[in-house]
Amino acid sequence: MPKVSIIIPVLNNLDLTGRCIKSIQDHTRDYELIVVDNASGDDVQGYLEVLAPLNDNVHVIRNPLNLGWPLGCNQGLARATGDYAVLLNNDTEVCPGWLDRLLAPFADQKEPVGL
Repeated sequence: MPKVSIIIPVLNNLDLTGRCIKSIQDHTRDYELIVVDNASGDDVQGYLEVLAPLNDNVHVIRNPLNLGWPLGCNQGLARATGDYAVLLNNDTEVCPGWLDRLLAPFADQKEPVGL
């Protein structure tokens, strides 16, 4: 399976962000997670400060100002090292097999089409 970079720009809302990341951890393999924090409050910042050091595949980009979803995605894409990239909102909860189904159309490709 190719390595996938999952990019999630976030702005506050610890509950949604935590559920999104937990669902990825529970239902995904061989990935890197890039969380772009667009100047969230202390609760999200604290969560991400604990999360990243405990997970080698989690990277946090912290912005001092809210740069918005599109620029956050671009920052994440610039940092990504996967064969493919997936952009998610922080209110997404993935289910078992989600990534296999998402990548299935690319299975016959000779070369990765992503980054």
